[in-house]
Amino acid sequence: MPETMVQTIVNAIMLELTVDKGGRVVIPKSLRRGLRLQAGDKLAAEQQGDGMVLRPIRPEVALKKKYGIWVYGAGGTQSVSSAELVEQDRERRIQELSR
Repeated sequence: MPETMVQTIVNAIMLELTVDKGGRVVIPKSLRRGLRLQAGDKLAAEQQGDGMVLRPIRPEVALKKKYGIWVYGAGGTQSVSSAELVEQDRERRIQELSR
C-alpha cells in the first residue's frame, strides 16, 4: 500500500453518549480537557454517512511566524494607525470609567 494511502489515527477515543429529550449530549470531562473545550466554545457538526463529526471552532491565531519571526496579525490590512487605535481604546476606557 502506498504511503499516501496510509492514514494514521492518533489519540482516537470512542465513547457512547446519550442524547436527551432536548437533543443535547454531555461531552465527558476527559474529552473536553483533551480538546481544551470550555463552556461557551462552539463546535462544527458535520454529517459523514450515518455518523457525525464534531470539531472545535477555534479563532484565528493572532501570532504567526513570518520569515522566522513571530508577527501579530490582526487579520487583513490595517487602515488605522497604532496611535489612532491607542487613542480609541483610551477614549473607550474613559467612557467606561465615567459610567
